[in-house]
Amino acid sequence: MSSYRILPFLYALTCLAALKAAPPAAPTDFVFARSEGNDRATFEWVDNATDETLFQFEINIGNGEPFVRNGPGADVTGFTFSGFTPGSEVEFRLRSAKPLEGGDVGELEFSDWSPELSVITLDLNVFTSAATGTPRESFSYTITKDFEAESFRSVGTLPEWLDLDSTSGTFSAETPPEGSFRVNYEAEMGIHVRSGFLHINVINEKPLLNGTLDAVTIIAEPSVGIDLSTVFEDPDFIRAVSVSTEFGDIKIGFYEGFPVTVNNFFAYAESDAWDGAFFHRMAKLGNGENFVLQGGGFKPGDEPGKYSRVTQLPTIVNEFDSSRPNLCGTISMAKLGGDPDSATNQFFISLNDNRSILDGQNGGFTVFGRAAEIAPVNRMSILPRGTFQVDLDDQLISLSDWPLTSIDENSPAFDQLASMNDVFEIPTLTYSVTSDGDDVVSAAVAPTLAAPLIITPNGFPGTTQLTITATDLDGASVSTTMPVTVLSSYSGWAVQESASGPAEMSDSGVLTNFEEYAYGGDPNNSSDDSGLIPFGGVDDLGHGIFTFRHRGFASDLSYLVQMSSDLINWDTIWMTDDGFDAVNITNLSDEGEIKMVTVQRSALVTEESRLFFRLVVNTGVAN
Repeated sequence: MSSYRILPFLYALTCLAALKAAPPAAPTDFVFARSEGNDRATFEWVDNATDETLFQFEINIGNGEPFVRNGPGADVTGFTFSGFTPGSEVEFRLRSAKPLEGGDVGELEFSDWSPELSVITLDLNVFTSAATGTPRESFSYTITKDFEAESFRSVGTLPEWLDLDSTSGTFSAETPPEGSFRVNYEAEMGIHVRSGFLHINVINEKPLLNGTLDAVTIIAEPSVGIDLSTVFEDPDFIRAVSVSTEFGDIKIGFYEGFPVTVNNFFAYAESDAWDGAFFHRMAKLGNGENFVLQGGGFKPGDEPGKYSRVTQLPTIVNEFDSSRPNLCGTISMAKLGGDPDSATNQFFISLNDNRSILDGQNGGFTVFGRAAEIAPVNRMSILPRGTFQVDLDDQLISLSDWPLTSIDENSPAFDQLASMNDVFEIPTLTYSVTSDGDDVVSAAVAPTLAAPLIITPNGFPGTTQLTITATDLDGASVSTTMPVTVLSSYSGWAVQESASGPAEMSDSGVLTNFEEYAYGGDPNNSSDDSGLIPFGGVDDLGHGIFTFRHRGFASDLSYLVQMSSDLINWDTIWMTDDGFDAVNITNLSDEGEIKMVTVQRSALVTEESRLFFRLVVNTGVAN
């Protein structure tokens, strides 16, 4: 009887066990799909369950104590975690979960864990925000990054005039239209993907050529300075500065039409007020994109841990102009909220298109220039940021979004600041010079704000053509040419040859130094004297001829060939002013600076006639 009573009970337990629901199926193919940022990793898996309500991760950071985190809900096959420390190893495993049938609220039933997955994210960065182009001029910009990207691709549709090279990461265009354009892109290296954006502002005005450079004739010994500002003009910028930082030099050009703001900026720069100041704010937008980099207000103090304000000049009137909007890369003055005319010493560079935020706020933020070289700012934009309380002029204040080169328990320390080492004026145009006769002159532009062209003869007379190219801060250029003729002079030649006075004989030969100069000789070598002396004779047809050496390009010499039959009356049969194509020149050879000239007498020489030639060299020096 006892067995009879027990059997139904055991059967019921068996039925209940058969009716109890199984746990959800475990996910498979759990992989580290890609790294989309220095602190983010995206995982993917195959969802094999039909009844799960969520997925759960077990995370172990640096072989520490694992902890569990609930992840996405049902039917999801991918998830992105953020907050990693780049370069650190993190282990994950995944399982699916659903509510335990008959259990308490929140009690879950789990699948088996997936195999563990080890993940290391890398500290990889792209550095772009703004690039400037010139309307209808070729444009090229290569994405800068600190890793060897294998490929690049645009996200979204590129403007039809713009191309992206998927191998080099170079954006290029032949004739870009005027305007401001944003393009989004991704750079890939294996499973690592880094996203960036670039604002291409096609707004630069290329240099203008306001005239031509007149031909120049110079004597051998001095250099000649040419004022290039009378020919070239930068219509885009009126002045420019370079802000020296450890990340590189930020080059900023300033617009015409904002005299109060530009003069205020240079008042601080020229007084060295900003030397050693630092950028104290790297603000970001709500979507995580960069907003502005701000600085100019604070400097390190006299002792560690203490900071001071940059001495302020009087506030300036707001000069906002809607034709100069707050585009990415522009520079504006910071000011107090609700007071348009409160700007003093703090300025910021926009790292995004901030027109919708800044143009209509607080009277509009005055854009008075833009960064023509913004790469150093881009590098600062990835620095770690924090909020710190510091002693500022003996008052405790808090600065947020403060970028530092590194953050530790001693932050902010002076050696962690993103400092402005120096702010100094630079030319808005730079110049390059080429010559089609480098042996004639050396030409270069002096490295000063005035930037004059300095032409220095090399000691060899002749002619050449210089090509001078003016290039603005954005790389647009224009060129013009200038012919240059170099003439020799006795004084310049004497210095070059270490010769003494014109009537002396430095080589103790038979010719004076002046004669050596006139005939193209060496005043320090007497062995060539005999070959320098002019000589006469009769050609095969019976004409009297006279051959001599003529120094070309001499500014202080002119030659006359004279003929006589009695040594009393002399007739000039040729002079330098007649030119070297005169009909009575029967032979002419060019030995660089020296021309070998043979002059012919028209009448025949007979046995009864006498014929004498002489060479007269006129000069501005005593002989």
